[in-house]
Amino acid sequence: TYSAGYITFTTALEADQTISFHEFKSVIGGDIASVAVLLDRLEAKIDAALADSGWQAVTLKSGFTAGSSVMVRKIGKIVYMRGSVKGSFSAGTHVATIPEGFRPPYIVRFTENGSAGTIGWKIDYTDGKLYSELKQGTVNTTQVVGLCTSWLMD
Repeated sequence: TYSAGYITFTTALEADQTISFHEFKSVIGGDIASVAVLLDRLEAKIDAALADSGWQAVTLKSGFTAGSSVMVRKIGKIVYMRGSVKGSFSAGTHVATIPEGFRPPYIVRFTENGSAGTIGWKIDYTDGKLYSELKQGTVNTTQVVGLCTSWLMD
């Protein structure tokens, strides 16, 4: 006899073994109500793991425009960011703020290559602010800089 939560199995099943419904019913001792509850719980966990927020707009600070819409999307525990910005900025410039519910639980750093060269970015986990991390120089208003990265939520 094997126990899986509150369902008692009378036969061991291998990980890749398949059985018919009637065999399954006999393995669990005919307790179909328990199976239904177990499947509902499994479905809820799968739904939560695959929940999709859809693309949400990221607000740019005054003085910046989108080269392509800056957006975030959460699927399960992973947040994706895409888009690009134009504007004048140098190292440490606050460019945008990630909406609550999408902010990383840790500092995220990433780089992008574009017409302005390689640009470093930092997302501060405490307030969701996105900062440029240029090593030197500035970016002018005609240059488009990409924002494409992802991070794992806790």
